[in-house]
Amino acid sequence: GSQTPNAIKDYYVGHINPGEPFGISGLIEPYRYTATVIVGASGRYLIFEAPAIRALCEADATLAAALMTQLAKAALSRLRLSDDNVRCTARD
Repeated sequence: GSQTPNAIKDYYVGHINPGEPFGISGLIEPYRYTATVIVGASGRYLIFEAPAIRALCEADATLAAALMTQLAKAALSRLRLSDDNVRCTARD
């Protein structure tokens, strides 16, 4: 079939383990979602609206600090994994 010139292609980047946050780019400026999740198995998940979470963080500095600490840990962990994957791919 024909392809749209501006069609978005899906790329597998990684997986999210139970308990890990997803969509954290919606909480950090410029507040843009950069990925979409596809659920591969049944399970439970929570959906939070980023503007509402940002408003809560603006009102509660303790919440903001705790949330950002956990989000930073998750982001750095994913960054390390992606770096490891790039190094492994480069060696192959």
